Amino acid sequence: MGSLDIVITAIVVIHASIIGLDFLGAIAVVTNRFHVARLRWWQCLYLSIVFVKSLSLLFIDACPLTIAENYCRSLGHVDTSYGGSFISHYLPRIPTEVDIVVTCLLMLTGLVAVLRVGHQQIATCLATSHARSVH
Repeated sequence: MGSLDIVITAIVVIHASIIGLDFLGAIAVVTNRFHVARLRWWQCLYLSIVFVKSLSLLFIDACPLTIAENYCRSLGHVDTSYGGSFISHYLPRIPTEVDIVVTCLLMLTGLVAVLRVGHQQIATCLATSHARSVH
């Protein structure tokens, strides 16, 4: 296994891990386990993933990790890059339409998490400023 293969494998593992965290974060939001009063490291990571994923889909219509993986694959002796998404390549039995719907639902769930965090932060700031003005 050459160094390029190791890099490609690392990108695939990181990509799959991020997708897994995206699903776990969405489940936490839907089941109301996403506590915004005190964000934990994985919640901050989840919000970062939502932010980067949303920007990349809005501006370049592709995942940066898929682009990086395909670029590395194109550098090999045999071009093994693929078209489409990571999910459609590694889980070909999942229809493209399902992939798109799930991606949209994950983005919507991420937006809910961001709004919850924003609401909590605003409420905390207002409570703090009110407490200061009372004293």
